[in-house]
Amino acid sequence: MAGVAGSGALVATLLHGRTVLLWPSASWLLTAALTWAVTSGLWWLGAWKDLTPNPSPCRRGEVHRPSTWQRWRAAAWPSLLLVPGALAAVAAYVDDGSNHLLALHAPARKQLLAYTAAMYLVGQAAFWVRNWAARRNWPSSRQALPAVALAVAAAAYVNAALFMHWVPPQTDLLVNLRGARELLAGGLPYNDHMPVWADRVHMLPVTLLVLFAPLAQLPDAPARLVFFLANQAVWLAAMGMLVRRLVAPEARLGAYAGLLALGATFWPWQEAIRFGQQDGLLILLFGLSITAALAGKPVQSGVTLGLAFVVKPLSIWLPLVYLVHGRWRALFVAGATAGAIIVASLPFTGLEPWLHFVRVEVPEMLPGTVRGTNIPLPSLHARLFVGRERLSDGDPAPVLGVISALNTATNLLGLVLVARLALRRTAHAAAREREWLLDAGIGLALTLLLAPMAWQHYASWLIIAFLVLALPSVWQPMSLPARTAMGGCAGLGFLLLSLEDARLLRLMTSMVERWPGALSLYAVGLVCVLAALLVARFAATAPVPAVPADA
Repeated sequence: MAGVAGSGALVATLLHGRTVLLWPSASWLLTAALTWAVTSGLWWLGAWKDLTPNPSPCRRGEVHRPSTWQRWRAAAWPSLLLVPGALAAVAAYVDDGSNHLLALHAPARKQLLAYTAAMYLVGQAAFWVRNWAARRNWPSSRQALPAVALAVAAAAYVNAALFMHWVPPQTDLLVNLRGARELLAGGLPYNDHMPVWADRVHMLPVTLLVLFAPLAQLPDAPARLVFFLANQAVWLAAMGMLVRRLVAPEARLGAYAGLLALGATFWPWQEAIRFGQQDGLLILLFGLSITAALAGKPVQSGVTLGLAFVVKPLSIWLPLVYLVHGRWRALFVAGATAGAIIVASLPFTGLEPWLHFVRVEVPEMLPGTVRGTNIPLPSLHARLFVGRERLSDGDPAPVLGVISALNTATNLLGLVLVARLALRRTAHAAAREREWLLDAGIGLALTLLLAPMAWQHYASWLIIAFLVLALPSVWQPMSLPARTAMGGCAGLGFLLLSLEDARLLRLMTSMVERWPGALSLYAVGLVCVLAALLVARFAATAPVPAVPADA
């Protein structure tokens, strides 16, 4: 009661100044009354709602329900956090100097008011969340570690992905916004006067129209903020969706914690945030498509895969995995979805940007680049035949017969691997689910490994593969040596793909001066992740547990 009563006096005093308590002003009384009404109303609401957990049985088999007094007492503790403010209100009427400070220093009054309100709101939030949680049927658990790990991982993610970046420069986003504005104005968005791998638009006209044109209506500063927050939101939505669809309920807290920790430490995702790349949306679309196919929903799988094609055109490797698993309908729906969006965009884009993209942009992009942050194997092959000075320019990679031969050979090996996946399929339902998830991860890894161009932030898509490798249905059927090999390859791949490029170049300067191909640790990281997936795919020796259904 003291806290509730004192809260009115405090708020009225801070807003209207100190007055004689015997003759308060009308505004003072009105403010105090409104404050008392709010704090008393929340107390009454908490006591009126029977929010206590399941009532305990009595000895005679009757059910004991809390009395009115017990409910009022249980709902009173958030009001205790008003007691410091109430005492501050009393102190404001004591002539010790603090009253003059409150009367003359407006920031002190505002800060004291905000401090008291924040304490009270935190107490109310804790009260209602606690009682909401007490009324739900949660899976029983005797371990607090997953909840603590989730809290720590969430804090680490907020620090690494939000606080440390707020608000990132997002240079790639600004390039695409300029391209979208040019497209909306009826011009060509492709600034061909610049080197192809400099700050130049590489998006399809339909991608600029659908994804960036709405943001292009805003000035750059608000557009950067909206994209930054939206990218975080869709990434978190993707993680939640993957956990709900792939992880058993009793293990979900640990899975959430692991994914948040991964997002906080995996450099490709941090780089996607920094440059303003739409990788959060791509992870969501890939995850939706893969898990929908797992659940036998080809239309949903195809629609989301088709949307991914529009957001970022892909090479053949992930669609080949769908083909190997007989998911024709999903592929047909994906093609129809992407085609329908492209046709619908033509009245807004016209044909000229498309013709220019096909005739000019694609031929210049196909050779790829030898820049240090281009991570596929073709970039390694090209670096073997260039000098150190080429590693930072914006020109296409050289087109030489020996480079083409190396690229052709690795693509043939990729086709052999996909054929091997097709031949090593089992009839057992649980095993086929496991194989589908691993093969989808292999398709993503091959997409990055064998493409002519894939920047380091593209590797953030492999978060899906890392989650798949951590599923019990994946690692339980394997022997201890196979698990060790899988974990070692996955960990090494994670490390190599997370190396920051500028720091890596400084550390390897002397070696790169002599052998530019040494700046290809990212390609090695992709090979390691692919190796981990292959070990898991072919090393199962025990019965495969079923993948949990979406709850």
